[in-house]
Amino acid sequence: GKTVYMDSEKSQKKKDKENHVYYKVQIMSSASQIPLDDTVFKGHRKIEEIYFNGKYKYTIGETQNYKDIIRQLKKIRDDFPDAFVIKISPEN
Repeated sequence: GKTVYMDSEKSQKKKDKENHVYYKVQIMSSASQIPLDDTVFKGHRKIEEIYFNGKYKYTIGETQNYKDIIRQLKKIRDDFPDAFVIKISPEN
C-alpha cells in the first residue's frame, strides 16, 4: 500500500506564515493594462495589478488568513461574480 501524510491545518498555517504565503481575491485579468481608476472596477479602491505570464491580473484584499479572504470574496462577488481566491507564495 501507499502511505500518505497530511499536514494538519494548524501546521499548514504555521508553514504559510513562515513562507510569507498570503491570499488575494482576483477580480479579473486582461491582456492589456487597465487604469486602476477605470469604471470597470465599480468604485472599489485598493485594486492591485499583478503582471504574470503575459497577463494583467487585478486583485482586491490581502491576508494570510484563508477564512478572512473567503469573507472578503463573498462581499466582492456582489460586484464581480467570477472573482476567486489566489494564493501568493515565494515560489510564484
